[in-house]
Amino acid sequence: MPETESLPEYLNSYTVLFVDDEPSILHALRRLLRREPYKKIFVESGEEALNILREQRVQLIITDQRMPEMSGTEFLEKTSEIPGDPIRIIISGYADITSIVKAINEGGIYRFIPKPWDDEELKGTIRHALEHYHLREQNQRMTEELREKARQLEQANQRLQQLTEERTRSLHAFQGIIHYFPFPFLAINRELDFIYANATGMELLNKMGGLIPGDNISELFPNSIISQIEQTLISSTDDSFYSLLIPMSHESLPDATLLVSTAGIQDGAAVFFMPAECQHVLRHVVNWWKQQDQPHG
Repeated sequence: MPETESLPEYLNSYTVLFVDDEPSILHALRRLLRREPYKKIFVESGEEALNILREQRVQLIITDQRMPEMSGTEFLEKTSEIPGDPIRIIISGYADITSIVKAINEGGIYRFIPKPWDDEELKGTIRHALEHYHLREQNQRMTEELREKARQLEQANQRLQQLTEERTRSLHAFQGIIHYFPFPFLAINRELDFIYANATGMELLNKMGGLIPGDNISELFPNSIISQIEQTLISSTDDSFYSLLIPMSHESLPDATLLVSTAGIQDGAAVFFMPAECQHVLRHVVNWWKQQDQPHG
């Protein structure tokens, strides 16, 4: 079975840059790693490697320490601002490891590999380094996604707050108009609980037996009317101007018609007691409320 079949797919998209001033070392590395799936670039100096890094992104840099003009640690220091922050490994056959240990302790170098290296250990180290890069890359991507979701959530919260403030202002304006409306008005929820009444509505409620917010209007109307109101709440939509007109025969409002409207009332309905010929006044008021209640922008 080919060795690469069990290797992770991300290796195929990664690049490893090898830097050594000895062509024989680069030749040995090229022969050893010829079956490895990642792309390999071989150069003989730190300056040549920097030119490569300016033009393309690599995930792993493996450099010799003892090189003319620029040592391995000096070269790696110059790569600290390279996009993608590649993993860095030093190979050296000399005993001058003080600077290497210092670089490792400061976090600039992932690992030190002595010469001569063990072939299988070297291949394993490269794979582990690329795995480390892959995990770091995934963590960075997840962090960025979380930051973006947090930003979107903050925007949504700000928009919600804005809409809530707009709706509160329009609701206060609506209630201000309805409060002085010359006909009784009740707001109810889908459970038929009384939640609000204007001034004339409160007067009517007092005459008809008296309800306070939270009471159920089934205590106020006969079952036949309650059944029709319930059906209206089930079948009508939020855009229904009125879905129910019921002639009233109560001594307090002998000529009134009961109008039930779901327009502009979220999860409930408005109940008006008014002469049928005055419906056009109600339509203007409710249409204004619907326009004010729409999101802006």
